[in-house]
Amino acid sequence: MKVPHRALVLKLDTLGDLVLLAPALQALRAAWPVTRLTVVVRAAYAGLTPLLVPALPGEAPVEWLTTTLDPFRNGPEEETAARDRLLAAVRERAPEVVVAAAARGNWLEAAGAAA
Repeated sequence: MKVPHRALVLKLDTLGDLVLLAPALQALRAAWPVTRLTVVVRAAYAGLTPLLVPALPGEAPVEWLTTTLDPFRNGPEEETAARDRLLAAVRERAPEVVVAAAARGNWLEAAGAAA
């Protein structure tokens, strides 16, 4: 498999789900050490993110993109400014691979992949 230059992981669940994702992110980082790996999480958990996947020598750091959107509580027609900012940030990063890492799907995963 060809290693992507840019990958996006959407993880908009709760804190426990984010912690459970850490080993998978560490495995991705080890398998793709130079890939620009961006993970979208809710802003409430931004303080925890540096602890989940510490940067190691020779590996690109994981970029954490935060949002105030809660796609489980609100639809795409709500919080349009936050939605548009996030989707613009995703388009800027131009991921080759998009991973929706959620046990239950939501509208933001589809919108992020389409962006």
